[in-house]
Amino acid sequence: MTHRLPPRCLPIKLDSTSNGEFAPVPLDRVAVQARAGASAALDAAACRVGLSRRDYLVSLLGAAATLAAFDRAFAAAGRHGGRFMLPAEAPFELAAAQAALGGDEFIFDVQLHHVNPKGAWRRRAGPQAFRNFPNSGCGLADHVECFSSGALLKDVFLDSDTAMGVLSHVPGGADTNPLDFEAAGATRDAARALDGTERLLLHGRCMPTLPGELDGMQVQAARFAVAAFKTYTQFGPRDGPAGFFLDDDRFGTPFIERARKLGVTRIAVHKGLPFGARGMAYSSARDIGPAARRHPDMSFLVYHSGFDPGLREGPHDPDARLGVDALLRSVQEAGNPPNVFAELGSTWRFVMRDPD
Repeated sequence: MTHRLPPRCLPIKLDSTSNGEFAPVPLDRVAVQARAGASAALDAAACRVGLSRRDYLVSLLGAAATLAAFDRAFAAAGRHGGRFMLPAEAPFELAAAQAALGGDEFIFDVQLHHVNPKGAWRRRAGPQAFRNFPNSGCGLADHVECFSSGALLKDVFLDSDTAMGVLSHVPGGADTNPLDFEAAGATRDAARALDGTERLLLHGRCMPTLPGELDGMQVQAARFAVAAFKTYTQFGPRDGPAGFFLDDDRFGTPFIERARKLGVTRIAVHKGLPFGARGMAYSSARDIGPAARRHPDMSFLVYHSGFDPGLREGPHDPDARLGVDALLRSVQEAGNPPNVFAELGSTWRFVMRDPD
């Protein structure tokens, strides 16, 4: 595959980009230095092997040089808890880079987002919506178009090795969500038209703390075959509850049972990566184990695994109420039900900043 990258982009990203569900978290000093070191290393290595910078970036050599530079920067800062183990010759010899990084793995992106730039949500959001996201500077007259369906399809299915993906939603009701379900369905159809295969699956969305959301699940399932229903437990209306837990009988259990009634046996739930002080308690994964034990015929995909960037990960804390350890505790106390799956996308992006 021929990849297209901006001239100063790194092959492996170390940045403050958000997936759209939380405000971007700035890089610390060491990560900024790692980025700068990688950029300089790419220039030098490309010159050494006689390739243009762009051609070098899109090769495995560029990926190897980037990881090696990150490794040096972290080690220089005293961060020895994790390493990118690469042969010294990997940035310069393709065979060595291939041995360390090559492969033909099936790549399935389980959480993609885009917005509908023409959607009704913009009337409420105002002109600064998404201005603080790094990709808003993509050069288009309307910066929101940088996050459109076309941008997603190009980035994911044309400029990367991703084979399949799942299109998801961000928190919000039907009239405020940046991605309405009709637009999501159109994107799925456009992805299918690329080569006639089922490239993109859809999440149904439900915020059970909002009126009418449970009934809306039926409308979505009737129009499109949704792969799962996605929810955010730390989300609620300003004049109502700040959130809910999946094992409560007011919101969580009715939501799960409605999905089951509609024949959708997967529940996708955002845990961790809190949006702010309001509803933060509900970002805890303490409800996952009880909900999974109560509904053994349902699968629970826990997005971000409860990871909280405000908590430093370390040795396992069996008493944790927040963070990844809260998920582990919840599942263990429920008898380790086998229908819980931990997703690591944004979690891995954060962990890459600090190998300790």
